[in-house]
Amino acid sequence: MSDASPSETFLSPGAELAPGTSVLDGRFRVVRLLGSGGMGFVYVAEQVSLGRPVALKVLRSDLATASDFTERFRREALLLSSVEHPAVVRVIDYGKHGNAPCLVMEYVEGETLEQALTREAPLAVTRVERLMAQLTQGLAAIHAKGIVHRDLKPDNVVLTKTADGQEQARLLDFGIARLMEPGEASVTQLGMVLGTPEYVSPEQGLGQQLDARSDLYSLGVILYRALTGKHPFAGPGPREYIS
Repeated sequence: MSDASPSETFLSPGAELAPGTSVLDGRFRVVRLLGSGGMGFVYVAEQVSLGRPVALKVLRSDLATASDFTERFRREALLLSSVEHPAVVRVIDYGKHGNAPCLVMEYVEGETLEQALTREAPLAVTRVERLMAQLTQGLAAIHAKGIVHRDLKPDNVVLTKTADGQEQARLLDFGIARLMEPGEASVTQLGMVLGTPEYVSPEQGLGQQLDARSDLYSLGVILYRALTGKHPFAGPGPREYIS
């Protein structure tokens, strides 16, 4: 199956790609679905030219109609592709399948920090120090490019092994990241549904202007949970966390 041309039927907001589907001019082939959410679908795909696995994020086609979202997403992909840091998963390619924006990133194997915390929190202090140092350095690398992650949480951190067997934390899922633009609020038609209540900063929860400090707040919540095994606020629901 080839990419949809402008004359072909666009992807519907809930459409899932079948295994074997070719995307981005045939450069990548869908292998299997990894997960789905409000933003779209994430797949394991194959980079055909090199025969290597990649992670393919296909956004819901209706998001492309939300206030210059496609152009913003494209700019983020270009900036993220220039970030070279061991704590940041690399961007490989960007394009559209039909009318749905696609982001191709390296496929990283390992458990998420959420899985580790669910199994064994609180973590040893020395381990937390090491992981937090890695994540702060990774955040510094993307912040230097003018990007705020906006959804930093344990599910978006994967724990991998380096060539010498050392644990390395890596930042995932920049699909809702946005460029820092002075004076711009964090909540738009799209942004109203973005972020994870347990980890969003007060300013993000209130729809106020964001900058890199919002990510640092989220990192602080992760730090608290890693050291104590619980969230700093009881919740239990989104409204209570934001309040």
